Amino acid sequence: MSTTSSRNRLAVGLLLLGLLVSPGCDEGPKQLAQAEARYTDLIQRGVPPRDPAWDEVIAAYEAIPKDSKARAQAEQRLETLRALRG
Repeated sequence: MSTTSSRNRLAVGLLLLGLLVSPGCDEGPKQLAQAEARYTDLIQRGVPPRDPAWDEVIAAYEAIPKDSKARAQAEQRLETLRALRG
């Protein structure tokens, strides 16, 4: 009976470890921070929305995974940029 109990504890421990580690795998916030830095740079320099320099920023926002917690903010930026570009 102790073998079964040990296996159960091991299984629960591995499950908890997996749950703790998996949120750290979301690269979206890091990608968002990089896109935001470029966005801020272009805004501060007064680069017009139709300038090709914005293509890189749009691509960076689009590259954020759809299942990332940062995707909603990326979508907001994309909507704004697309509206400004017409």
